Order: sequence, then C-alpha cells, then structure tokens
Amino acid sequence: QDAAMPTLVPLRLATVLGVGVRAAAALSRPSGSIYSGAVRGARGLPTLAIVPRLYAGTRAGAPLSEAVLRRTQLAGRVRPIVAAADNDGLTMNVNGAVDKAWEEKSFSELVEAPPSALQGLADRTDALFAELKIRSVGDLAKWQYYAWARAIVTLAEREAVGERVPGSVLNINKALDKEHENKSLSEVLALSPEALQGLSEKSASVLAEIDPRVTSIERLGTWKYAAWAEAIATCARLENTNLSSR
Repeated sequence: QDAAMPTLVPLRLATVLGVGVRAAAALSRPSGSIYSGAVRGARGLPTLAIVPRLYAGTRAGAPLSEAVLRRTQLAGRVRPIVAAADNDGLTMNVNGAVDKAWEEKSFSELVEAPPSALQGLADRTDALFAELKIRSVGDLAKWQYYAWARAIVTLAEREAVGERVPGSVLNINKALDKEHENKSLSEVLALSPEALQGLSEKSASVLAEIDPRVTSIERLGTWKYAAWAEAIATCARLENTNLSSR
C-alpha cells in the first residue's frame, strides 16, 4: 500500500481542526505513517505539528474521513501550534524556565501548575514540596522563607560591616532564631536555612532533598526555582488572557 501513496495531497482539515483552512502536506517520506512537519494555513502561519501520509484514492480537498484517520493513525494526534488569528506576531515565551509540556500555558495557568512544571525539578519533588506546604508554582512564589532570605541577600550587599550607628534598633529578630539575633546580615547569609525562625531542621532537610545546593540562607535567597516562580506570579498579575492591551 505504501507504494501506492501519492507524493502531494491537498487536504481540507476542517473536520480535524474545526477551521476552514486548506493545507498542502508534503508526503514524500519513504517510511512511517506519521511524520513531523509544518502545514501553512491561509495566513502563512503554522497550523499543524503532525502531518499524515494518506492512502491513494483520497480525493483532493475532501475532508479526512474516520477511515482515513484510522488508517493513518492520526486520530488524537493532531494539535494546533498557534491560533493564527490571535497570536500573529507574538514571540513571548518562558520556555527556558518550564518543562516542555507547559510551554504553551499562560502565566495564569503556570501559577496553578505543580512545582515540577519548572524546568529541572523532577516529578518526585512535588511530594517533597507538599511537605513544605508548597503545592503550586504560586505557592513557591510567595513562600515566606524564600522572601526572607531574598531580602537578607539584597540588603547584605549594602551593609557596612562594623559600622552600626550607636542606639540603632534595626533588627530582623522575627525572622531569626534567638541565638542568631546578634549577627550581621553578612553573617546570617552563611547560616543554614533552619536558622530562619519557624523553618525546622526536618523542613531544611526536605529542602536539601529537593535541591542539595540550597545549603545556606544565601543559597535560598538566590534559589533560581523560587525566583522563576516569583517572576511567573508577577507576570500572571499583568496578563490579559484575551490578549487585549488593557
């Protein structure tokens, strides 16, 4: 049957995509029933990621029948790449911060995604994050211990070591265990995350299991996954899901 396959078949894909787009699929690969390729729609934009090889006898311009779908193993495998009318010219993405399965999601959807949606975090870490009461990217974005650590990192850069003004009452005692209240910001950076008030030794151990590199308050305050989550949450508040300008 492969030998009888045509080289080029114009297709009306309306029955598959629900849009009135005529496409031309180059069907010249020597083997396999499905191969990746881009089909260009009426506006010249990609509309398909998977293009079928069709059996001879398919009438040019005819809708894809159920029989053809079954024979080509296409059912359930065609997906739009872009909505031509809505995404014309848009290039924004955060593909380097999220796993491939989440690349097409909006910021609002990413905020609700599990932490493992962030690129580099394994699925198994979701259960570990849950032990820290973090069940989504949005939860990680507002995790108070990251916020405290980030604030300490930021202000430690501006600390003049040994130059505290006499009589100053400046402190962060609500964030530190009592034994560390007399330390400078620079000294606090080197402490284990469990030095933060309320973060138990067990929680610090879970954090280290998620990412062994987070061994200090400084590392926590510069933790890329928390920073990405925070940025995604901020952008979600600035997003218009209907692509309007206001």
